[in-house]
Amino acid sequence: MKNYLMTLKSYFLLLLCIPIVSCTTDIDDQIRPATTLELSEFIYRGLNYWSLYKSEVPALANDRFDSEQEKLDFLRGFDSPEETFEALIAPIDRFSILRSDYVELENALAGVRKSTGMRFSILEDPNNSNNRFGVVRYVINNSPAASAGVSRGMLFTAVNGVNLTAASDLNAIFAQDTFTINLASFDGTTLTPTGEAIALNNIELTINPVHTTSIIETSTKKIGYLHYTGFTNEFDPELNAAFSTFKAEGVEEFILDLRYNGGGSVETANDLCAMITGQFEGQLFAREQWNSKLQSSFDPGDLENKFVSSLADGSAINSLNLSKVYIITTRATASAS
Repeated sequence: MKNYLMTLKSYFLLLLCIPIVSCTTDIDDQIRPATTLELSEFIYRGLNYWSLYKSEVPALANDRFDSEQEKLDFLRGFDSPEETFEALIAPIDRFSILRSDYVELENALAGVRKSTGMRFSILEDPNNSNNRFGVVRYVINNSPAASAGVSRGMLFTAVNGVNLTAASDLNAIFAQDTFTINLASFDGTTLTPTGEAIALNNIELTINPVHTTSIIETSTKKIGYLHYTGFTNEFDPELNAAFSTFKAEGVEEFILDLRYNGGGSVETANDLCAMITGQFEGQLFAREQWNSKLQSSFDPGDLENKFVSSLADGSAINSLNLSKVYIITTRATASAS
């Protein structure tokens, strides 16, 4: 994850500089957009230096081209930066992404994003392969969707009265500032519109990933439950506060729900594990692996992450010292998760 974040931050920060250094006039007077070749060259440099899977992509080998001109000719063969990126990503690499707006990405990593608060999946209608329908996975707390009454498990087959199909431009549809979802029911065989509709607004949300906490009491023990939606280190204090409650209530076992958690900060992953356990302070938590060239440039000790007992701000971690944890995952669980 550290490699991934550094790659993305380097990519977007440096990408911003391309038109600056290429301009002959002051940046306030004229901004010249980078050319496709300049963008492709930048993508190449970033992946050539940072990619963990560099050895899996022959074109990224340091001796692949005999000259700079040969490399540029190779990059001219791509019609867009996206095409360049896809050609230089190893098949095993499922985490690297290309984004055009680094500010939007940085905000998303900090839990700030434009959203209705409705988290959903789009699936194929079992009775018509051309039709699509949406299913709500969960709703972000204190969001427009929550205020409008959207709830987990709701189904919808249309947006603004237009049925969803295989040809629908989903990105454009759900990026609208306002839209209405048209609800449906499912009897196990057929999707049927209910006639109900819910209007939603896309606004900038600051999302606390500590979505739901509860304590399940059985006749013999107390079990803590946490639905955690992202390893966002800006909310580590809120996460620690939740574990303070679990600790005070004497939780003996724990359920960690990461079904829709796409990852985030490795430091926060370390903190969370220390909250669940607490017995392993100073022992190895994770060891970073970089590509062979970068790996050899680090001191081995700098690549080791040890279990901690405090947050980055110095606050003591509320540890449960448990020996058993149940983790719920799906294919959407990724990265630091």
